[in-house]
Amino acid sequence: MLFTKNAVFSDNVRKQLTIQSYLDSRGFTIISTGNTNDKYLLSSLLDLSERIVNLQMNGGEKFIKYIRTSIIHKTSQCSFSLAKLSDAEKKATIDIANELCSFGILTKSSVIKNDILDGSFNFTARFSKFISGEFLEIAVYKLVLTLLEDLKSRVDDLDYEVLTNVIATNKQFQREYDLFLRLKDQVFLFEMKSGRAEDFAYYYTKGVELGLYPDNLFVVLSDRTHEELELLTHFHEMNITNYAKLHDILISLFNNY
Repeated sequence: MLFTKNAVFSDNVRKQLTIQSYLDSRGFTIISTGNTNDKYLLSSLLDLSERIVNLQMNGGEKFIKYIRTSIIHKTSQCSFSLAKLSDAEKKATIDIANELCSFGILTKSSVIKNDILDGSFNFTARFSKFISGEFLEIAVYKLVLTLLEDLKSRVDDLDYEVLTNVIATNKQFQREYDLFLRLKDQVFLFEMKSGRAEDFAYYYTKGVELGLYPDNLFVVLSDRTHEELELLTHFHEMNITNYAKLHDILISLFNNY
């Protein structure tokens, strides 16, 4: 389900609209953004994020949860059972393990007797942040940029702006936003959650504060079925989607420009 009514901006905001000026009009001042962060400049990291998201959606979710639990409990031993996994889950798990082996996060990896994926974790601070949720943020950023490049090839002088990891304050409290996209005089907010999302009131509040709820607010999840996403969207009256569906949503959105 997609809502069709667009957010309404006043004339004085429209005249020279930027993401900064729009947030200013809502009483928020940008303190910092993450656009120059290394994680958004490394093409190899952008590609890895996309692969991890796709592997998570296609059977790797249980192993990623296992990795996160190991990080929380500071466990270096990997001993993950493949015995009760489907063929698709086994393949995705092995593919993720191979990715981790390629840059030294998982070492001495092998499948031993009783279908156990065995090895040693070598977690770093940057990898821990990455697998705990950054990979979805980065993958969505890459998807948005890729589709914008295609749109730019079809639209002359395309007026757009993308800001990531925006920290803003209204002098009473501080907010962090995952990704803003401005297309002409429309501002959209994308919030990503790669773990189990339950506090949808939090996203509602952020959207209402900025005047972007419901139409220009998108919550991107990674662990919900198609049926769950439909019900979440229905009951919370906002655009709740996953990475796979987001591609089609963005195509539809961009085709209107």
